[in-house]
Order: sequence, then structure tokens, then C-alpha cells
Amino acid sequence: MTVEGTFYPSALLTSGWWNKKSAALRKIRWRDGIQEWLFRGFEEWAPSWDFTWDWENRGPAQTPYVVAQLAEGDEANSIPVILPLSRAKWIGERFDKWGGVQAKVTGLLGHRTHFNSGLDEATLEFFGGLLNYCLWLDEDNKRHRIEPLDCDPELYSGYLWKCVGPRSLLVNGAPRVNGVYFVWEHANLADADATAYALELLEHKVEYIRRRYAGDELVLVQKSTALVPGVPEWSQREVYALLAGKKAEK
Repeated sequence: MTVEGTFYPSALLTSGWWNKKSAALRKIRWRDGIQEWLFRGFEEWAPSWDFTWDWENRGPAQTPYVVAQLAEGDEANSIPVILPLSRAKWIGERFDKWGGVQAKVTGLLGHRTHFNSGLDEATLEFFGGLLNYCLWLDEDNKRHRIEPLDCDPELYSGYLWKCVGPRSLLVNGAPRVNGVYFVWEHANLADADATAYALELLEHKVEYIRRRYAGDELVLVQKSTALVPGVPEWSQREVYALLAGKKAEK
């Protein structure tokens, strides 16, 4: 199948409120209403994360496939794309300066269980049924391809976010959900001015959390994409394990 849309190097963390009900969130003992709202607002509206596109820090045990999304208008209106590392690096060199590209993607449409992609199915269950149906590109199939288009989307809305936490709330150096704040801002990622505006608002929100914990170091645990400034203290792989309920390396 060939699908045209905005190709972006991220994957949805959740499928959004319209496709799930989570009783577990109601059992979390939040430290304050700000922390609860930030996480609920973050989790309800299908944020994404470029957790498979970190070339420099990919370990030998990581899958040779990466996950992207092909969307129209908003990242929530997307279908996951599983593609081999070689294809991902090729298209990554052709991203527009805003971080994505309009493209036609040709691949096999099916349920994730049909593909032997080497992805950890049990772990990916956490991501809101992320890969229930997806486009899969076979390394050896010449008909499977990504064709960049010579145009830009007028709108591609998505979340820019940071996960930050006071050093004192990290248990043995490890973050917990009720020890961090998911600070976010919705933006038109396809427009430089709108993105710059959102990034400045994001930093103001982080500064508000920093003032609430004056005298304590505020740690950047992770962030949504390379568009967001800062160097996270935890690697994408470690936070991926944390979110999936697995034991992280640290």
C-alpha cells in the first residue's frame, strides 16, 4: 500500500483518550495538582517521542528497525511506520529543517504480529497499542520505499515536552512517575515561528517548576525530540524501560 502524508521521526506514546481507559492513573498519589494535570494532559492527547532515532546512543542490543509516524495535520492522526535502520538513515538525511518531510510511503499494511521485525512486542504494548496496525518496510523488497515530496505541510501539530524532576525526588538516582513533571506545549512543528514560540513557553513552564523546588537541582530526565534543547540525564533506552515497567540499566 502507498500512503501519502507527513513523515515524522517519532512514535506515539499513547493512543489518546478516545481509544483507551486507564484506571491505573487514578491510583497514583500525585504530589500536587500541577503534577497530576501535566501528566494527565500529556497522556490523554497522544504525545510522541523519537525514542528509536538516536543514532549516536543506539546499543548493540537494540532492534535494527525504527518507528516513525505518517500523519495528516496532527501527530494523533497517524499510522506507525516500521522501517529498517538503513532506510531510516537515508530519509533522515532528507528531512526538512523543521524535522520531518512530506512523503509517499510504500510498504506492507498489516498487524504488527505479522512481521518479524525484532521489536519487543511486550514492551510496545505499553505504547497505547502503538503497532496494532502499521506500514512495514522490508529491507529486501525494492518496491518498499519512501519518496520525499517537494512540498511542506501547512500544519503539523504535536507536543514538545520535557520530563524533569527535582534531584531529591529521584529514588536511588531513578525517576518515578510521581517524582517527575511532564512539561509540555502543543505547537505547529512545521512552522519555525510557531515552534520557537512554543519552545519559549515550554522553558517558562520548566522555570515555574524550578521555582517550586528552589534550592533543589532540577534534572532533565528526557525530552520529546532534538528540537527541544538540553541533554537528558537518562538515555532514551533507560526511560523506555522505565515507562514499560522494566528494570533500567541505571
